[in-house]
Amino acid sequence: MCAQSFLVTLAQALLFAILASPLAKAQPPKTSELKALRIAVAKNEAAIASLRAETERLEALLTVSQDRAATDERLINALARTSPKTDWVGRALTLLVLGISILALVTSKRSVWLSGSMETHSERRLMLDAVQREPRVELRWWDPYYTGPLKKRPPADRVHNQKIDISTIYIYLPKDERKKYPIGVHLSARLALVRDRIKGWMVKRKESGAFEHPVEPTL
Repeated sequence: MCAQSFLVTLAQALLFAILASPLAKAQPPKTSELKALRIAVAKNEAAIASLRAETERLEALLTVSQDRAATDERLINALARTSPKTDWVGRALTLLVLGISILALVTSKRSVWLSGSMETHSERRLMLDAVQREPRVELRWWDPYYTGPLKKRPPADRVHNQKIDISTIYIYLPKDERKKYPIGVHLSARLALVRDRIKGWMVKRKESGAFEHPVEPTL
């Protein structure tokens, strides 16, 4: 009897402890909470799947980049290993181009010398004809850079249907006997000429615009 009463008391105490515990008082989760948890789990799974796809794509790009790098390295190594035959061909082509350049330079110098000789011959012949001609023609040397760094033509009336006056003929001085100016003076004169031309063009444009759109007089 004592043992039975002791077991009954122990069972009652255990039952009381279970009923008094937080687990017994806890309520089952609601349907809305379960639905929200399922949606969150689905979103996490979708995010994990997208991350896996992005990782696979990056791995594929990395593989392609490595293949390209290997291909470029092989190509560079192939270009660096030039055969002796190719080297000799390159040297021969370089020598050929150098020879053609020297030949062109010599030919241009000969051409300049020939044109200068012909010009000198023409001037001498003109002088002889001027001396032997009656009445004599006056010959004058002309330095186009005598008054400034800009080239000036000899004085002559070059007008349409104008009679040519050959009483005086101007002959240009050789280049080595003409007046020389520093490079700075040449640049300043060129800039001033360009500036004057721009100003003249602007003035002409304004005048043409004034003629096209005349201002009506106001009363």
